[in-house]
Amino acid sequence: MSETRFYEAVDRMPQLFGQLMRCEPLEMKARADWKGLHAIYVFYDADGNPCHTGRTRNLQGRVRAHTADSHHSASFAFKRARQSLELKATYRPEGSRANLMQDAAFKAEFDRQRHQIGQMRLRYVEIECPLEQHLFELYAALRLGTSLSEFTTS
Repeated sequence: MSETRFYEAVDRMPQLFGQLMRCEPLEMKARADWKGLHAIYVFYDADGNPCHTGRTRNLQGRVRAHTADSHHSASFAFKRARQSLELKATYRPEGSRANLMQDAAFKAEFDRQRHQIGQMRLRYVEIECPLEQHLFELYAALRLGTSLSEFTTS
């Protein structure tokens, strides 16, 4: 990749952000025309506040996955449930995802979060270029003030 290509992608970020913000907030219902759509998306809570920025190669599938009954697919709901119950991530078996899903209180909170996410609205902007996708996901998260935890490692 050339340095010029990188800077051209960086220069496009404000334009892409404008496109994102012009998108009317939509219901969280997967649409047929989203199948295979490479996009950056933003979820908005019931008060209209941005709360999650994500990247996908299939917007239809990702929207469905966010409300699926699986902690593997509905990772945002799992994360919100863990935060709501003030549980920290751990690599120990007793705090693992599979273990938490066996706990009735956690499962109830996970289901509540999935339902809340299903009631959210979203905006998206289609971006085919992987370089622009990666840059714009971070750019949009920074501009909107959504969590950057997806960008950290432990």
